[in-house]
Amino acid sequence: MKALGVREYKGKEDVGQRFPVSVFGPTTWTTYKELGFNYRAFGVFLRSIGNKPQPHTKDFDHDLLGEYSIVIFEDTCDMWITAALGAWTQDMLVTTVYGTLGPDAVVQAVQEGERTTLLCNRKNVKKIVARRSEIPSLKYIIYTDLNVDPKEAQQPLAADQEGIQVIPYAKALAAGKANCEKFGMTKATEESVAVIMYTSGTTGKPKGVVMPHSSILFTIGSVIPICVAAMPPHFSHVAYLPLSHIFELAIHIGVLSLGGNIGYADPRTLTDAGARPTGALEEFKPHLIMGVP
Repeated sequence: MKALGVREYKGKEDVGQRFPVSVFGPTTWTTYKELGFNYRAFGVFLRSIGNKPQPHTKDFDHDLLGEYSIVIFEDTCDMWITAALGAWTQDMLVTTVYGTLGPDAVVQAVQEGERTTLLCNRKNVKKIVARRSEIPSLKYIIYTDLNVDPKEAQQPLAADQEGIQVIPYAKALAAGKANCEKFGMTKATEESVAVIMYTSGTTGKPKGVVMPHSSILFTIGSVIPICVAAMPPHFSHVAYLPLSHIFELAIHIGVLSLGGNIGYADPRTLTDAGARPTGALEEFKPHLIMGVP
């Protein structure tokens, strides 16, 4: 049964408009079985490089600092949710930073949480490494090739940059799959912290909002009855809003918990005004799509 759909990115095409359009090939679907293997493997990889489950000492400051979290600084995509689910299989928390905020917000999140591990796009690795002196706790960057030119994506980045190990997402996943027997899953509780979500920063410096799993479950509970009542079995959803916000994250988890499937896009590629040969709405034909004012 299909779970996550990703369109093959082929690059940009200048069509005489203000912005070039994105060109896509066929959609590749990850099944639920594959998704389960992938997020389990990602959690194992995080453990293998020194990240740990939350200690639950009830010392709030201690429990939220250090190697108990991965920072995710990436646009909405299948790798984002796979990484988050993987962290949760090991009772780690996820620190989220809006993809639009830039390196300053990443530096802030790493500094405040004393984080060791970051997931980001290839195009941001150099910018983060350039701030190395400000983030001495950072040891690992796992990078994606989301919407990266195919030729550029074939060129691996240097593995050691300023003392930070730089690892392709696919390599991290493969390493985790090879070591799954070494680490069992660590069950989170309702009061385990699920995410620290850094706000958009529109009214000042971004702030980290702490949300336990119980809050996520409560939010999902408001989504599921609507989906059950209004949607057919195996319904589809197009995700383009930021997963770094609780709105889309709750929708994601709700859709997956009900056996729906999710196709990925961004605001410019929803229609053929910004995508070729078709926009994401035509490609995925969603039953459910979210919007904001």
